Amino acid sequence: MLFELDASGKVLYFKPEKKEASDAEVAELVGLNFFTDVPAVAGAEELRERFHGFRRGHAPAGSFIYNFPAEHWGGRAKVMLARVHEQSVLGNVDSILVDIREAA
Repeated sequence: MLFELDASGKVLYFKPEKKEASDAEVAELVGLNFFTDVPAVAGAEELRERFHGFRRGHAPAGSFIYNFPAEHWGGRAKVMLARVHEQSVLGNVDSILVDIREAA
């Protein structure tokens, strides 16, 4: 799964891992808070702490293995974080890409 989040954790973009996901399923997540409203990660406090630690740091990218609770994703995942900085007519936009994949 690929998410683009703003500094507060709001979902700006979502691309599901499975290709058969509908546009409606994708649109449901945009605008939600990643850490409280997205079922697969809701309550994953360590994931939230790592995100905010990365956001406060200066590294352009990072990755780690995270064990999701069984009631959510239910397994080991590789989480990759990358900074995005864009300039637009509305000003500078800083966001973080969060890529979550099943860990080997």
